[in-house]
Parts: sequence; structure tokens; C-alpha cells
Amino acid sequence: MHPLLLQLDLDRPGLEEANALARASRIHEALASVVRYFRTRPEPDPSLLARPNPGAVEACEKAIAREFVFYQVPAKVPPGNWDWTWRPGTDWEWTYALNRHHWWAELAAAFLATGDQRYAEELDSLIRSWVGQCPVHVDDISSWRTLETGLRVAGPWMAILAAMKATPLITDTAWIMYLRAIHDHAEHLVAHPKANNWLLVESNGLLTCGIVFPEFRHAKEWVRTAVERFEREMEQSVHPDGAHIEYSSSYHFLSLHSFTAAMDKADRTVGSVFSDAFRNRLELMWEYPMYMMRPDGRLPLLNDSDTADIRPQLRAAGERFGRQDFVFAATNGREGTPPADTSHRFPWVRRAVMRSGWDEHAFYGFLETAPCGSGHVNEDALTFEIMAYGQPLIGTMGRYTYDPVPVRRYLVSSAAYNTVTIDGQGQKWTKTHPDRSSWVAREPTGDPWSCTAEQDVAYGRFEGPWTGDSSGVVWERRMAFHKPDAKLRRPGFWIVRDTFTGEGEHELRFLLHFYPGNVVCDDETHTVRSDYSRAHANVLVAFEHPEAVKFDCACGQEDPPRGWYSARYGVIEPAWEVAVVRAAIFPADFVMVFVPYQAEAKLSVRVKREEGVVSVQLGDAEWLVSV
Repeated sequence: MHPLLLQLDLDRPGLEEANALARASRIHEALASVVRYFRTRPEPDPSLLARPNPGAVEACEKAIAREFVFYQVPAKVPPGNWDWTWRPGTDWEWTYALNRHHWWAELAAAFLATGDQRYAEELDSLIRSWVGQCPVHVDDISSWRTLETGLRVAGPWMAILAAMKATPLITDTAWIMYLRAIHDHAEHLVAHPKANNWLLVESNGLLTCGIVFPEFRHAKEWVRTAVERFEREMEQSVHPDGAHIEYSSSYHFLSLHSFTAAMDKADRTVGSVFSDAFRNRLELMWEYPMYMMRPDGRLPLLNDSDTADIRPQLRAAGERFGRQDFVFAATNGREGTPPADTSHRFPWVRRAVMRSGWDEHAFYGFLETAPCGSGHVNEDALTFEIMAYGQPLIGTMGRYTYDPVPVRRYLVSSAAYNTVTIDGQGQKWTKTHPDRSSWVAREPTGDPWSCTAEQDVAYGRFEGPWTGDSSGVVWERRMAFHKPDAKLRRPGFWIVRDTFTGEGEHELRFLLHFYPGNVVCDDETHTVRSDYSRAHANVLVAFEHPEAVKFDCACGQEDPPRGWYSARYGVIEPAWEVAVVRAAIFPADFVMVFVPYQAEAKLSVRVKREEGVVSVQLGDAEWLVSV
């Protein structure tokens, strides 16, 4: 008996002929009958199928020529038999993208739009090549990584059904190989679950197999297993404040979209199998980025993230859930109703966001006080971001690549964040605590947080471990936001106060990372200011005891890497890193003040501190802030 005939429930309506032929051992005819059934059956979820798209033609012509661009890297797969393990360089992500087969869906869409037989013939050839050369395999460098497995069957492998059903150019051989591979995908996903966002992608693929192919004997079990995994993950991997436990801006959305896609396709096909608790927390997963979002609609580049404007998605979520505060944030206050908070502290993920309002020119500050997270971890404790007048001023620098090249190692280290090194030593949490259960918050924070009409103050603490011999040193950071008020002529600025507990004399390097542009380090005034030439806003940084600081600046340095910014995977450009260097005898305090300004404003800033009160003198005006 052919394995496919054993995997299918031939007692289902519509498969009677195939069942009779199989029982008579007329295997070839039984398989042909199965293919005829799938060519003509109604689709359980038509929304998953490719639609005609003339715009896909150009990409399909390149695909036929084996020319692809993945992660900003163009390359041509060698001719002859397909090598599904080929890569143009050293980064395996290119190979993984090739094996996700999103471009197969484009072939289907172009064929449906044009009727060009070459696209269908190419699709037939690809199915036979990939299934024939890529048997199920268990490792982390193959076409069967569970992430790619889930992505294929949740998306492109279902999309191509529209073209497969539309033409006899997709041969019976390709159909039989395809159907067997669908079964292999589902069983592989059942047997080899991973964790974090991978598990969600896997579960989405598994659910899709069960929904779209109820003819398989195990289809109901696939659906049940996927729903159980989703329910468990929603409870265990999403905090009550809506943050996914990888604490990554990009992977929060990958997880969010996996949850959403699964719920939607289940609602369309098998009914309300997901609980109310699942649906309620899914809504909170949108509330989280609403509060995290900068005025330009982007999130800090935390834990391996790319930059993207989320406002269109947030507005759609507002319409889905009836949340007018989502709409308000997504439209920068032009529509909807304001969120309950302007500044916000997340109790579980522990991050603090300080803002003056929701318009495009609002002041925005963020302090990272979360644990390191369950995956995609960067050593970024107590880093921060600031933005004002529509211009990102100081922030997070991105990921660039997963290939372990020197600049990648730099970008995930605390040296690439707005942190502190002590005698050249940075954070090394991930190398010291292999038990990832300690990397995730298990209860709400009790750390101080103050929010008033005049100012916000956030607090975070890092007790180590450090990369060298700084054990026992405790670093505390307080970030205060002095809120602007035009009516009261009150300026907006931030104060960052760092406190170190320990013993002995040390060299401190306070790292500041600017976005691409120019930076001026003034040795006379002992200040640092950005010079974003095309922007209407910049920031001036002033220091307590300015005569004691020195500046060590780098931009686009390769050995060792310093001063780089990556807005998205595969793209990197120079950006200034300023190390503010000073000697200190512990215990010690150090205060920095960040003053945004517009156009060519000339600022005179002086900083003093007495105990917990910082005096900031801007010109002739003095402002006292408790930090």
C-alpha cells in the first residue's frame, strides 16, 4: 500500500472511489483518484489561497532565473539540480529564506494573473525537486528546521493550491509528493516542538495542516495539539501586561501575528476553539506596543529587532478590538480617544516609557529595566532612548545579522547600548546564567516609579554579572523626565543619574549611541551634542563635574567594532558612539542631562547635584528635579 493511502482517511465522503481502488490493490488508480479529488474539492479556507497578481511577474521571472534577494543580499542559485542548502556567503539565514518558499506563492499568483504556463511548470518542477531532495531531517541547519517547516505550511504551501487546482500542468506526481509532504510537515511539527516564537510559528503551521487537510487521519489531532500549544503559550509566554517574554520588539510581533493568524483561521473554519482568556490577552499584546511606541510609530530596537512603523497595524487592531485608544495612538491624536496613561510603567516586563503627549513632535523617553528575556537576548540592561520634535536623538542600534561576525558580537553586547562599562567590563548575564527561566520576570516589579504632571522618574538596577572582576558592584540608574509646558515656559529634558555601590577606584565609560549623522564633542564646554544636519532637532548632553570627563568617540570602526547602526537585517551604517570617560572612587554618583533643542538654538547648560536633587540651569533659568 502506498503511504499516502494509509495516511488519508479514505472513508470520508468524496474518497469512496479511491477507497475501493485501494482495497482492490489498484494502487496507481487509487492515487490518481485521490489527486482528482483534491483538484476539485471545495477548499476549507479559501482566504489562504493565492490570488491573481500581475505585480508578481517580475519577481517570478527572476525566480525562474534563480535570482533572489534575501536580507538585502542578491544572489543567483547555481544552475542544474537545485541545491536547497546553497548560500552565497556565510549567513545561513539566506538559505533559510530560500526554503521558506514565499516566492512559490508569487509563482502561483503570477500564473493565476497571466496564465503563463512557465510559472505552473516551474511550480511543478519545484515541488518535485524540493520534496525529492529534502526528506524529513532533524537538525538546526537544514530545510527542515521547525521554523521553516511551520512557515511553509502556514503560508506559501497553502497559497499554491490555487494554481495547483487551476491547471493540469501540475502533474499527478507533484500532487502526490506534495500531499505526502504536507503529512510529513505536520507530523514533524508534532514530534519536535521548540520554544518561544518558534513554537508559535510551528503551531500555526500545524493548525493550518489540520484545517486545510481534514482528510488526513491525524488532522483532528493536529488541530487539537496546535490549539493546546497556543493556549498554553498565551498563558505562559505572554505577561499580563501584554509583553511576550522574549522582550524583543520584532519577535513580539512575530508572536502576535502567529496567535492572531491561528485564531482567525480557526474562527473561519472550525469555530471558536480558542478561549476568552486567550482572546483577552491577545488584545493586551496590542496594548503593549501602543505604550512602547515612539511618536514616529517605531519601537526601540530591543533583542534583535528591525525598525518598522507599526501605526497602520495598531489602527487595524483598534478597529478589530473596538479600542479607540489604539486609534488615538496610531493617528498621533487626530482620531480616537486618549489612552489611560501618557507615560507608562509595565508592571511585568518592567519597562518605563515617558512621554509628553501622543503627537508626532512629543518628547519620548524609554528606560530598559526588563530582565534579559527568554530568547534573542542582548546585554542591554538599563539602556535608554530619547526622541523629541520628531527626531530620534539617542537610541538602540539594531542587530544587523545572525552570522557570528565581530560586528554582530558587538551589537548584542552592552558596548552597543547606552550602558556603562567598569574598567572595560560590560554585562555578561547570558554567559553566566544558562538557566533561561531566570531570564524572565516571574512576578510584577516592585521597583520605584513616579509619574506626575511635572515629571516622571523611572528606576532600574543591575547587580551583575560583569565580564571581569567587578563582582559585587551594583549599578543603579534613575531616569527623570522633566516635562515641557509651553504655557509655563517649562523646558523638556531628561536627567540620567547613575549610582555605583562597591569599593576602590575605577574607570567608568558611559556609552552614548547616536543615530547616523554628526556629533560634536566640545572639550571646552565639556558637552556633547548631536548634529543631525537634515533634522529640525538635536540634543545637547551636559554633565555634573564636567571638568572630570573625557570623550572617546568612534564611528564605523571595524577593529574592534564601534559606532554602528542597523535599521534592519542585512543593512548597517556608521553612527557615532561617544564614551564619556571619568575616574571614580566607589561608591559614586554621576549625572547626565539631555536637552533637546530645535534649529540653531544656542544652549548654555550647567548641572549641579545635592543629594537627590539635581539643578539644571538653562541660560538664566534654573530647574530643580528630584532624582
